[in-house]
Amino acid sequence: MKYEIILDENTYVSGIIHNGDERDIYDDEFIFNTFYKDGHRVKCYHLVDGEFVLDEVKEQEEIAKEQVEQEIARLKTELTQYDYIGTKLAMGVATKEEYAEQIAYTETIREQIRELENFRTEIEEPKEV
Repeated sequence: MKYEIILDENTYVSGIIHNGDERDIYDDEFIFNTFYKDGHRVKCYHLVDGEFVLDEVKEQEEIAKEQVEQEIARLKTELTQYDYIGTKLAMGVATKEEYAEQIAYTETIREQIRELENFRTEIEEPKEV
């Protein structure tokens, strides 16, 4: 198969697509050895003087973003384990006092989610040079 490497406006790899044309085409071996062999993130490669170079700072930023996203997802999943409390309260079969400890804990989870979402926004905003 032949592939075309798509670059963004800053000449970072933004994608790799299968292509039947003969312009700027790379084969399976080149794609694997350049981008996937060492487990680096494809979008962290930058075209410099005709060669693809790994931007290690950008890769660390991408890893941090992924970790934040994973933790937000984990916390949201944990939060759903307490949904039954709201149902019980709404149906009148339980009181807030009975579930005060769990309700307080869910608020700490929500606060952690908000902090991570704020952090995510900070690291995603473009840096001024």
